[in-house]
Amino acid sequence: MKQALSALEKISELLSEDSEAAQLQMEAFRAKYSGIKNAFVASKADLLTLTIASVFNRYGQQQIDDSKLLTYFEGEGHYDEAAQLLLSKARHFFMNGKLAEGEALLHYIRDKFFDKISLRSEIVYMTRLAFLHGRHHRYDDMIQVSLQALEKLKVVADKNTWYYSIYTIFCTNIAECYHSNSDFEKAWPYLQQSVEIADKQNIPVYNKFNVYSYVAFHYEYKAEYLNAAEWFEKIIAMMHNKPSHEYYEIQSRIAAARQYAQYARPLARHDTLRRQYIDKQDALLSHVSARTKKQDGNYLPLLSNLAELEYQRGNYKDAAQHIDEALEMYTARQHTKGIIDCHGLAHQIYYTWGKESGDVKKVLNAYEHLKKTSDMIAARAKQSNLQKIEAIETKHQLQQKQSNEMLMQQQIEGMNKEMQLNAINLQEKITLLDELKLYIDSLKKQKIEKTDFIKAVSDKISMVKVTEQDKAVIQQKIDDGNTGFFQLLATTYPTLTPNEVRGCALIKTGLTNKELSKLYGLGERGYEQLRYRIKRKMNLKRQENLVKHLMELNIVQVTH
Repeated sequence: MKQALSALEKISELLSEDSEAAQLQMEAFRAKYSGIKNAFVASKADLLTLTIASVFNRYGQQQIDDSKLLTYFEGEGHYDEAAQLLLSKARHFFMNGKLAEGEALLHYIRDKFFDKISLRSEIVYMTRLAFLHGRHHRYDDMIQVSLQALEKLKVVADKNTWYYSIYTIFCTNIAECYHSNSDFEKAWPYLQQSVEIADKQNIPVYNKFNVYSYVAFHYEYKAEYLNAAEWFEKIIAMMHNKPSHEYYEIQSRIAAARQYAQYARPLARHDTLRRQYIDKQDALLSHVSARTKKQDGNYLPLLSNLAELEYQRGNYKDAAQHIDEALEMYTARQHTKGIIDCHGLAHQIYYTWGKESGDVKKVLNAYEHLKKTSDMIAARAKQSNLQKIEAIETKHQLQQKQSNEMLMQQQIEGMNKEMQLNAINLQEKITLLDELKLYIDSLKKQKIEKTDFIKAVSDKISMVKVTEQDKAVIQQKIDDGNTGFFQLLATTYPTLTPNEVRGCALIKTGLTNKELSKLYGLGERGYEQLRYRIKRKMNLKRQENLVKHLMELNIVQVTH
């Protein structure tokens, strides 16, 4: 028993240095001790097998009942082993995009036996927790956990491979937090420390991958896409012909393709250099497609990059199919950032496709994707600021005697103002207006509307701010330019009053109740009630989009 446990301990330490060698030794251990009867040794062997498998993203492929294993460790009071098991499984969930499942395991550790585990397991727990905060964009929490972990590492006497590997993880976490605020100067020293360790210390390939990836992200955030691609190519070379690290090689190929895509985008459509970088994307993604299955963690990023590649090629139908599938999967997983990114790319694909093909419905589809992007960004900004307010209030409660109540109140009020500004999301609103202007220009090219009306509305949208006199002019032009539309509304929906028919032209512009109130008076509540009455008389359901319905009616009117 002692000999077997000693062998497992050596394999565990080897895992910190060379995961492939640890895997080979684990296989040899299994062959040598195939008939283990001691329950604790057998359970430790299963635990180490699952831990090694999680490094290579093969946790789910092991024929081991981890629920039974957890019950045994908890029942026997082996809480450190129980924590190690759950932390390995959490890594498996995180690598495959299942954040909620992984988070539930961390909560279980925290609630059941966090105070009974070793410092080493506690620090590994903090790596998972920091990762989770990062994926949810809770960067204040992420940097706090990472700085606390670096403090805890100071008491570790043995500066071994595990120490250096973990140290790089928290340094890159801190760099990521600074990146989130575009504070590249503060991020770089932490990345430099990590690169120095990766180049000088014998840390595992996975940890080198982690360090080099964050350096690549550093350049990506600074829009230095070719530098970023160079670091990802460095990872690919390091991982090449290492089957056990195929997952990370594929991830790096997708990331490198993304950098080339970003660099190629602004280049002219028929530019030789653009075609060169499109070919680089094609080579990288073709290699990935042949080795990636739908259930793999890399499948969704692959879909998004394939959509980008086909978009750059001008194959809009294929691009739309890829991005629609990716959006559906991200939505099912409630992956907010993935959903926002998909809506953004879908908007570009459908808008360009609709513009080049003259298909107005595709332009409208593009508008819907852009509107959803704007709404989600505003909602996320509001949630983020509410969390900040909650954090300030909690800090006030914990440090009530030391804190100045008036200053704290000012902080909370400041966060409320920031929340309101983010919710308004002025930049996104201006973008929407610009898109509407482009849409009107496209109608002009098709000679669908009156030229003087189009020019007046387009000019006013460009100005964003309008005078009282301008408001009257715009209103008159809207009335003059919508005569046919008004007639169609009156015929199709005879119960609409003249004021409601006139209101449809205003609502059709896509402005919010608040924006309409500022431009034309009546008050936000008045426009809310106006929309409700119009939808009720049109027999539209609550979830149906009134603006979209009115624009489709307008298309029918102008095409007949």
